[in-house]
Parts: sequence; C-alpha cells; structure tokens
Amino acid sequence: MLDVVLLGEFRVRSDGRLLTGLRSPRSQALFGYLAVHQGTPQARQRLAGLFWPDSTEAQARTNLRRELHQIRRSLPAPDAILGVDQTSIWWRDDAPVRIDVIAFEAAADQANAARRDDDDTRFVERASTAVAAYGGDFLPAIYDDWVLAERERLRRRCVMLLDQLIEVSGDDDAAALVAYARRRVELEPLEEVGHRTLIYVLARMGDRAAALQAYHRCLSVLDRELGAPPSQETTDLYERLLARTERSSATAPVAPTARRTSPFVGREHELGILHEAWMTAALGEPGAARLVVITGEAGVGKTRLAEELLAAVRQAGGAAARARCFAGERPLPLAPVSEWLRSDACRPAIELLESAWRAEVARLLPELGADSGAVGPADGWQRHRFFEGLVRAVLAVDRPITLLLDDLQWCDADTLTWLELCLHLGAEAPLLIVATARSEELNDNSELVAALSRLRVAGMVMDVELGPLPPAQTTELATLLLGGDMDPSLAAKLHSLTEGFPLFVVEAVSHGGDGTALPALGSPRVQAVLEGRLNQLSPRARELAGLAAAIGRDFSVDLLIEASDHEPDTVV
Repeated sequence: MLDVVLLGEFRVRSDGRLLTGLRSPRSQALFGYLAVHQGTPQARQRLAGLFWPDSTEAQARTNLRRELHQIRRSLPAPDAILGVDQTSIWWRDDAPVRIDVIAFEAAADQANAARRDDDDTRFVERASTAVAAYGGDFLPAIYDDWVLAERERLRRRCVMLLDQLIEVSGDDDAAALVAYARRRVELEPLEEVGHRTLIYVLARMGDRAAALQAYHRCLSVLDRELGAPPSQETTDLYERLLARTERSSATAPVAPTARRTSPFVGREHELGILHEAWMTAALGEPGAARLVVITGEAGVGKTRLAEELLAAVRQAGGAAARARCFAGERPLPLAPVSEWLRSDACRPAIELLESAWRAEVARLLPELGADSGAVGPADGWQRHRFFEGLVRAVLAVDRPITLLLDDLQWCDADTLTWLELCLHLGAEAPLLIVATARSEELNDNSELVAALSRLRVAGMVMDVELGPLPPAQTTELATLLLGGDMDPSLAAKLHSLTEGFPLFVVEAVSHGGDGTALPALGSPRVQAVLEGRLNQLSPRARELAGLAAAIGRDFSVDLLIEASDHEPDTVV
C-alpha cells in the first residue's frame, strides 16, 4: 500500500517504508500532478509543455521521459500505479494507494452533501475529518503556476469548511471551537475576519485575556506584513471587549490565564531566519544540514524564540525534539543525545534500525533490551561506531527533523563530538539543530569554542544574536500579560526597569504588576538570573558593581575611581 502526502510536505511511503528516490522538485511536481489527476490520462505533449515551457519541444519531451523513468524506478510495482503509453500517462484509479489530497477532497465533498441535507451531525463529522486531513499547503516547496493555483483552491476550501464548522458548532465543545478559529487564522493570517472570529470565540468562552492577546497578534501581523492598521470593525470589537474586561477587573486586575501564559512578541527578523534555515534543511540538499546558534544574555528570550520555531516545524508536519545541558563540574556524557532519542520524534525510528546499529543505541538506552556496554568505549574505532549508531537513529526519522539544545554553553565534550559527527554524516539529510547559548558564558567552554570554530570553517553554523525588546514591544508584551492596556508613563518605567528582557517583563507583571503601578522585580527567577551574572565577576569587579549599585544608575567611571580604593586602570 502506497501512502502519498502532498499537503504540508512531500512524503511517499510504501508499507511504512519511506521512499527516498523522489528528491528533485521536478520529480515531486510531476508525481503530485499525476496523483491529484487520478484516473485522467494526461497527454505527454501537454505535460512536457506544462513542466518545461522554456525548452524546445524535443528537449521538454526528453526531460519528461527522464523524470518519468525516475518516478517509476522509485516506486514498488510501478505498473500497478502508473499507466503509460506512447501518447499519455495516467495515475490508475484502482492503484493501491492513499493520497491525502484525495482523502481531503472526498471528506469535503461528503461534508458539503451533509450540509445540503441539513444534517449538522454528519457535516461536523466529515468536515472535521477533512480539516484534519489538510496537513498544510499543497506541495509547499514547489512554486509552479499550476501548483500555486491548486494550493490556493485547496486552502480556500479548508478555510470555508472551518467557517462552516464555527457556524454550526455550539458552546458544548469549546476546545474544538477555539481550535477551528485558531486554524483559520493560521491558514489566512492576513484576513481580519479570521482574527475577529477568533477574538469573538475566545471572548464567548470567557477567556477575555486570550481574546485580547488575539487582537494584539492581529495588530502585529497587519503592521508587519501590510503596514496597515486593523479595520474599524476589528477595532470596535476590541474596544467592546476591553470595556468589558475593565469593568470585570475591579476585583481581579490580572486574569489567571494571563499569568500562566508567556506570549511571543516581536522577533520577526530572527524568526524569519530560523524559518528559512529550517526550510533549507528540510529539502535535504547537500550541505543543508546545519547548526543554528542563538546567543544572548540570560532572560532575553532565546528559548522562547526556539520554541516558536519548533511549534512551526510540528505544525508543518516535521519532527521536533528538545534537550538541554546543565551546569556542573562533570556533566553527564551524552545526556542531551539520550533525551532526544527517547523523545516521541526519534524513538519510533530506532525500532527500524538494523540490529547492529540498534545494539549501539542500546549502549545509551539500555531499556531497548540489548546488551549494554559502557558509554563511549575507549577504543577509537568502537567509539566512532557507537557515535555513528546514535547519529543513524536520528537520521532514520522519516521526515525533516529539528533538534533543540538549550544552554549549549554547558555542553559536555562527548555531546559536542556527537554533534559534529551528526552534522557531517547528515550533510544531505533533512536535519536542523538549533542551540541556545548565554553569550556571557560561551567562551568559558573551550571545547565548545573549538568545535564551533571547526563547524564554522565547514560552513555549518549560522549565528543569530538576540537582544532585548525595544520599548514598543516591551509594552505589547506587558499588555498581553495584563489582559488590558498599560499607562504609557508606567510602560516607559517598566522598560527602563527591565531593559526589555522578556523574562524580567514576565516576572515583573506576574509578581505584582497590574497596569496601574510599577511592578517589582523580586521574583526568585529574576534574582537567580542576576545572582548568576554577579557570580561570574572577579572579587574586585563584584566589589565595584556593589559600589556602583549603591551610587545608582547615574554612576560614572570617574566617580567609581574617586569612591574606590583601586587604581584607575584597575577600575577600568
């Protein structure tokens, strides 16, 4: 049985085994065209002109024969799937195959029939099935004219089903109703009607804080993508909601939901870089596998940015797993690798490994049941084979995969060695590794500095430096957390207090901020971050920092020289 996925990604499996022969965009486009026109013969001359319009007729027909040969060679029992004669090519309508586009359209047709019959129960059942089958844009890596037209048609059909589901669904299944509204915004983020629907649904469910957050997200998207404000209709809905929130906030100034969530604000440029890196890696072209290192000070939002990418990867049908390093004099070797391999994204692939490689993985994951040995055997060739087995377990995942490693500055030497091997062996694999690192501690790990240097020489590292939020985005984050507007003067003081560090903003608002008074920064998390920074100072530098703090924010070097017992060069 052949399973063909064309929505959100291109993937073909035969009896659970991934077919890897269809790598070129032209092969994928031709394959997809034949699949969605199942049962309809396509003239060779028309296909050659459609796919190679700038070539001569003879060259175009030669190209068609080459791509058709590649497709047939990649398929098990190709004659059962494709019909071929001198003039035409067609996808057999009785082929043993499941195509997600066909499944989506069939469920959508059944939903439309149920709607015509006023059978709401049947409509919700079939429309929900169709929406679940719609995994994303049709052939997302292909930009041929016919693909763009088909992509738009299928997306609009899914959006229409979502609108109808929202219309007929009642409040009994609030989670489904909100999910439909959020999915609609994801599919058409520039359509205000979708944002208004989400705002209205969230407010109807009683989650006004989330509704206000949805409005601010709409505001941000329109400003970033179109440079335009929202329509009066959207603004009126927001003002009505805000008025209701202010009336209800007399006894509860901060909604509990707002306290628990940490909205994602700004970072459009950095997130765009990460998305581009993932899309490049997802194609699996030579040299595409790479390591993206997000650096910045503690509390600046590195992990939150990386998590936003992981959410997008999962939404697009990719695999994602995360791990982190921990501070310590003797970090546990390969702990992040074991965390990745035990994840839902990687664990199923281990079962498909050859027994010899699976035995190597079992050295690190003894629960697999094979005889386990010491982690990282002493002999060089055994150590290399052990590490290669762990790499093969990751590369065996049957879809593009993104690995997140938090706190790279504390990474152990064995994991660094494994990362280098993984990037080199997976140079043609759909793999992206994203790591976060505290810039102020990065150079303390000499082995890490050396490893990054080698990978940079190989062109496998992309650096993304993250700074604090500017004042406007600091205010936006605080507003989303509070579930209502903040006095401009207090917003300015908040930015001055937190200097735009998202962690500090979140903690300040969550520990006493209510939009009417200046929040405090006394939470244990903030204190831990600040103490961690101070602990990195030498005794004399810490003494000077304490002296500067006693003077206040307006201290100067000259004043510190006068107030301290140290020589000017020492102070500087």
